[in-house]
Amino acid sequence: MHTIDAEADAFNQCEIPPKTAMLELLLKYGADPLLTDGKKVGMTPLKLAQNYQFGAAIEILVKRGASDDQP
Repeated sequence: MHTIDAEADAFNQCEIPPKTAMLELLLKYGADPLLTDGKKVGMTPLKLAQNYQFGAAIEILVKRGASDDQP
């Protein structure tokens, strides 16, 4: 989740185009796209990407099984 936050925040603050290479690498090596932040809010990587309107990350996460139907 941190990679989505860092890339999207860099874009919002400095207009540095967000990249997905780290997200893809983490998923390739077993990162779970369904995990939440462990807090009451239950933020998922997909919800975070949607909040930032980070389309490329949304697409990757959906292909890996993330959905809006998750708690």
